[in-house]
Amino acid sequence: MEQFYNVSSSNTTNLSPIAIFDSGVGGLSLLKEIVELLPDERFLYIADTARLPYGSRSREEVAAFTCQMLYLAVDMGAKLILNACNTSTASLPKEIYDNFPLPVLNIISPIADIVKTFGKVIAVIATPLTIASGIYQNTLREHVSGIDVIGIPCEMLASIVEDEVIPIYDTQKFILFYLEPFLGAEIDTLIYGCSHYTFLDKEIKNVVQGKINIVDPARQFAIYVQRYVNENGFSYNNDVIRVIHENNHTYQFLVSQNTIKKDVQKQYLNTCFFSTGNPTTFASNVLRLIGFRPNVEQIFLGEWYFKNWMWWKILKILKGK
Repeated sequence: MEQFYNVSSSNTTNLSPIAIFDSGVGGLSLLKEIVELLPDERFLYIADTARLPYGSRSREEVAAFTCQMLYLAVDMGAKLILNACNTSTASLPKEIYDNFPLPVLNIISPIADIVKTFGKVIAVIATPLTIASGIYQNTLREHVSGIDVIGIPCEMLASIVEDEVIPIYDTQKFILFYLEPFLGAEIDTLIYGCSHYTFLDKEIKNVVQGKINIVDPARQFAIYVQRYVNENGFSYNNDVIRVIHENNHTYQFLVSQNTIKKDVQKQYLNTCFFSTGNPTTFASNVLRLIGFRPNVEQIFLGEWYFKNWMWWKILKILKGK
């Protein structure tokens, strides 16, 4: 039962886990895809549920949270970080990611390859911060010529997925409220610019009624990550079995026996789940969205995760833009 290991950031190896970071449950849409493509890898799913939603906060706040969570992943021994939160990706300048001690991949990078085969009027639905940053609009226009990109801020949708306090009918009314002003704008492609929106796929499709191509980047991002891992020497070596204990951490890649389906449980055996908020609530949300209840460890962010030198650098860059 080779299910225990942790390494320090300076000693990461191919055996080290891949960290997936999100503000909440949105990144589960990526996790579902990536465990199928990389079944031998070990994953750390880190959710900053204590401070969600990110999308309605200021860019400076989200940048600070993102730095904390990225360094948490480093200290937990990750070899690679997947930022599944578009709002988080939009908050930090590219210079920070380029100089980070670990590779950080984001869900926005491979999106241009998806839309090249679609039409010329593209709408992106995302949180207000993501839309205001222009990261999707700029990325798409840089890689695909002759397109018109419309950003549609949808403040409540991520919270609806997290809380499930609104009935499906009312959820569709919220979606219609955000989309209706743009449905007459000859939009031919709609991109989910927030990982939470995968879990509203049925309701969104009911609103657009097949008139618009829907692009959910989760699968494409998973394929992009699979290629990156294999081509850049990050792939887990399944022939080498080793147990490592460092920094008083031990990660047990084994979910609770309280699951719905044994095949679902087996699929996530190599994933550890962490939440900055209530672990019981987060475990219930995982059960609701992907079909099993994991063991969730609550993590507490101390000041030692806050890299002051990095934060002042971020503020300087943000103020200069």
